[in-house]
Amino acid sequence: DPLCVSALNIAPATASGQVFLRVLQDSMFGARGASRLLLPRVDLSSLFPEAAERWITARGGQVRCGARVQATAQGDGSWAVADALFDRVVIATSATDAARLVDTAAASLPAPQQAPALGWARKALALEHTAITTVYA
Repeated sequence: DPLCVSALNIAPATASGQVFLRVLQDSMFGARGASRLLLPRVDLSSLFPEAAERWITARGGQVRCGARVQATAQGDGSWAVADALFDRVVIATSATDAARLVDTAAASLPAPQQAPALGWARKALALEHTAITTVYA
């Protein structure tokens, strides 16, 4: 059970045996370097989101936390988000919220980009969600 959950992030009762065996094959019996055990030396906030924020701000970008974005729109080469303009926008949310934002932004996109954006939003809404649990002891 622990091996299946750690490899697939899903309970064995609902996991695909074929996918589980493939992951084991690739990670344990694959070519040298096919998998690597990485253990962080710092907490995960320092490792991922804070490191990303430092990288973005060091390059002149902005990171705004704790503000719910209701809609985005593109126009004149920039993105409008909550009464501010940005060159680029990274949507780092759940698939459901990302789909909502992309769906509302699609109307402001050039015609050739609308259909792919709406298609992506539909696919994101169709994703099944399971909780991710990581325990370091």
